[in-house]
Amino acid sequence: MKKARSERRIPVHKALADEGLLDFIRGAKAGRLFTGETKDEVSVQPRISTWVRGLIPFDKRPELSPNHGWRHLFEDLCRRDGVPEDARHYMTGRTDGGSQELYGRSEVMLPGLAAAMDRIKAIPIDQQ
Repeated sequence: MKKARSERRIPVHKALADEGLLDFIRGAKAGRLFTGETKDEVSVQPRISTWVRGLIPFDKRPELSPNHGWRHLFEDLCRRDGVPEDARHYMTGRTDGGSQELYGRSEVMLPGLAAAMDRIKAIPIDQQ
């Protein structure tokens, strides 16, 4: 379980909202979205892998490892689309040990983070 100090409030990308993430959250019971104390109990990773492979078949992208590198991909997209480094680090939970990491957990930073998130172009998914 993550510690309370590691929790961050970040905006949801429009592409995820368009896919129904916010509706899913609104329809969920109060508490954790994916229940369980361990990864095995939660069992989210196999479902994500199956979902990704349904969109991108193995024969089209055999090198793709669906559950490895999500944060790396997000950081690459942020770099590609000019998201400021401090916003990128905050959204991904990266730290460098500086005292500034103790700041910025208030809602006052959300509009800036939303503007940064809006810079990221969605990845087109061909759903043939």
